[in-house]
Amino acid sequence: MKENTDNAVEIKEFKPEIVEKMIEFRENDDIKEYKNYEADLFKIAHKYEMIKLTDFAIEKMAENLSVDYAESRLQIANLYGLKDFKKWCMGFVFRNNIDIEY
Repeated sequence: MKENTDNAVEIKEFKPEIVEKMIEFRENDDIKEYKNYEADLFKIAHKYEMIKLTDFAIEKMAENLSVDYAESRLQIANLYGLKDFKKWCMGFVFRNNIDIEY
């Protein structure tokens, strides 16, 4: 993140659409179109310590968990120490008999 003299902040670590969705959440406490952005929304929320957006992203990751995303979501849970989310993901993995590299 870089702040310049025009009172603007430049965020280079995330795609522009993720930054736009972060701003949308900041303004509305909601994001209309978040599918397939949940993990990136969590990461930007974590980086900028946006607790409500972090909670929103975790909730959406859980709601939209699928066989295709189970392993990556479990990795996020481990990396960020999200014990409840990890437990939920593990339950999903076991219920769906998913083989993962853990």
